[in-house]
Amino acid sequence: MKALIANLGFIFQIAGLLMILPIIIAYYYSEAEAMVAFMITSLSFFSIGFMMNALSERKELDYKTSCLLVLLTFILISLVGSIPYFYLKIFNSQNILEDFVNTYFESVSGFTTTGLTFLDSKNLPKSLVLYRSLTQWIGGIGIVYLILAFLYEENIANGIAEAIGIKKFLTKIKTSIIEVLFIYSFYTVLFFSILYFLGIQDFVTNISLVFSGLSTGGFMPSVEANQQILLTLVTIMILGATSFEIHHAIFFRKWYKLKSLEIFTFLLLIAIGTVVSYYLHYNDITHSLFNTVSAASTTGFGFESMKNLPETLKLILIALMFIGGCTFSTSGGIKVYRLIMLFKSIGIAVRKKLGIESEEDVREALISSLTISLSVVIVFISALIFTFYGNSFIDSLFQCISAYSTVGLSLNLNLNITLKSILIVLMILGRVEIFTFLVAISRYKQKGEKL
Repeated sequence: MKALIANLGFIFQIAGLLMILPIIIAYYYSEAEAMVAFMITSLSFFSIGFMMNALSERKELDYKTSCLLVLLTFILISLVGSIPYFYLKIFNSQNILEDFVNTYFESVSGFTTTGLTFLDSKNLPKSLVLYRSLTQWIGGIGIVYLILAFLYEENIANGIAEAIGIKKFLTKIKTSIIEVLFIYSFYTVLFFSILYFLGIQDFVTNISLVFSGLSTGGFMPSVEANQQILLTLVTIMILGATSFEIHHAIFFRKWYKLKSLEIFTFLLLIAIGTVVSYYLHYNDITHSLFNTVSAASTTGFGFESMKNLPETLKLILIALMFIGGCTFSTSGGIKVYRLIMLFKSIGIAVRKKLGIESEEDVREALISSLTISLSVVIVFISALIFTFYGNSFIDSLFQCISAYSTVGLSLNLNLNITLKSILIVLMILGRVEIFTFLVAISRYKQKGEKL
């Protein structure tokens, strides 16, 4: 427990440090109240973090404790991260409970890279627009965990990396972490420059789009987008949903690694979805591509209401959102890899009976199948609860999968405190993933752990 609290404290301190950017933006735009809100948030992160460190000591984390650390981080960092919304009275709610749920919902939506929101960015301070996108960037690439893992020795860093879904494809995990930070920083600068030359010259709008796109988060600043901007955003979303192993292969010209069944399947799903949505509704290939990628990458960018879409198209988007992007990316969903493993599991089961299949493949197939099955059960039960409040099952399923897959596309349903609370749980579960959650709350002792 001491190791858990100490490392959680360190994460809070990193988050407090990252609050400097919205403070600077608030000062630049003379948004005095917003600047005070961010200073309070930063001070809260630092204070809580230092107290946790003072009461505990940093020790190595096993895999189970790392999973619990990930779960508690999203719950607690979102709690402190809701301070700006609460302080600025953004929601003007009727009572304090409703205000708390609304502010916590918005904060969770940011840190989990979901992007579901009740707010119109046009009416928000510029510093708060940036802050919302920054929370997605922090949660999307898991920067606090990357820094934490980097500061540990290699064997301890591996447990943290496994818990947050970083696939170790280099000799050392720390080398992988440095590459993650470098490549995503490179993409941030690159696409900021491209959007700037395409006409989005307001710093906050520009960087917020890049932060949200690369983290496949749905918070979108108010912007008028032409075809070139839409196609640039499509590229950003696809890169955010692509496995980092592919980015590594491109940067270091390891072309043989580009022969990935997962990325091929992901792009094929986008192509099919684009063609079908074109004929069903949009009649414009660019908008069809944009909205399909927005769903498949679990980004949730949107320029139009989803409420009046044909039911068939809603079902297609539901499927794309549920599948999501590639493993070891910032996207949500069950991931394309698990879909592939589901189809492969039949052959694996047959070969296992014949005694010619490895235990590792059997384990992967089992976890993939259980992840998909449990995810289906969770979203279906949640959708059924939504129907009790007068929503259609298709609309309820769309909204619940949008939250669970951390997409952010919304049908603008009427949500009370109960339904918002369900969506909060779905967003956190979807971000940490179901098996990380189950390991975190399990009562089992890790092998070698003292009773």
